[in-house]
Amino acid sequence: MTDYLRIRQILDNAVNGETFAAHGPFWRRMSRDQFVNASVFGRRLIAQRADGTFDPDESNLVKALEGRPPFGDDLTPPPAGAFWPRMPVGYPPVPAREIKEIRDWISAGCPETQPDASGWIDANGGGPQADPTIHNNFFRDFDNWAMFHATPDTQANINSFFAVADRYFELALGRTPEANWVNAISVPDVTRAVEALELQQRNTAIQHYGTPVPLLTLLDGFMRFGDNTLPDDPQRPLDVRHNMNGRTMWFFWAAFADACDRLSATTQIPADFWHGMSRGILIGLISDGLIRGRFTVNGFAATPAGQQAALQHVRQLAAQDLRNELTTRLVDSGIF
Repeated sequence: MTDYLRIRQILDNAVNGETFAAHGPFWRRMSRDQFVNASVFGRRLIAQRADGTFDPDESNLVKALEGRPPFGDDLTPPPAGAFWPRMPVGYPPVPAREIKEIRDWISAGCPETQPDASGWIDANGGGPQADPTIHNNFFRDFDNWAMFHATPDTQANINSFFAVADRYFELALGRTPEANWVNAISVPDVTRAVEALELQQRNTAIQHYGTPVPLLTLLDGFMRFGDNTLPDDPQRPLDVRHNMNGRTMWFFWAAFADACDRLSATTQIPADFWHGMSRGILIGLISDGLIRGRFTVNGFAATPAGQQAALQHVRQLAAQDLRNELTTRLVDSGIF
């Protein structure tokens, strides 16, 4: 399920989104075809066999990340034939599971986009997690690529979407016609930004929750993110608690889910995945309003039992009703 955007995300995460000397973050300016055919310091990144298939074992990208010759002269002991350090220099090694993603991507022919998939969401899969580490891992990675270590491209895409999100708010409040919002997200630059950001979110979800994403596990994570009951994250010591900081951000996320749903008709964005994410956003914001009390939520008691009733409501909503439910919650919130 890995694609080129995910490969770029792995490499960006490996260097914390930073810029550095020597060859620098070359992948940020390359298309998929340029990347597959690229050489760095005279060595091909991706090895190709005589029959045209790609070979992960002989690809210098993989050798560099694994510390295999000619890389790894900084390891103890260094492998025979190594004269360059393991990559990335000055950063922790790339996790083995992410190197495997790169290997699998190369073996699959280095696809630019993910293959068509049906059933991105398992509506009855998963459930509440006794160990919520999986949720912390999801939200930590999400925050890293979207905020703490956002690349210039990612930040530009976020800015493009935020620049039109007010059209969604105006639509929800009944102040402008639906066409204003549809036209705003149909501008090519905005559509491309939404496509790139949704793919990053989808990749993050399937990386941590699997494919298809078990909906009940996803909802458990969003509910805890909303009511601030996730445990402290020792891997993020400067900001240990994963929760929604700014209360309005729930409704920017709702606007994004709405845009993905609408654009799914004309792009490769999978509607069913975003129906699942819409349910997650809904139970997250409802839990925030009920339990943290940061805005108004109508229809449910501000108790654990009320929260469970809201969870069942969110699960049972028909897909075609999700848009209206999100805009109703925006109006009820009293924020706008």
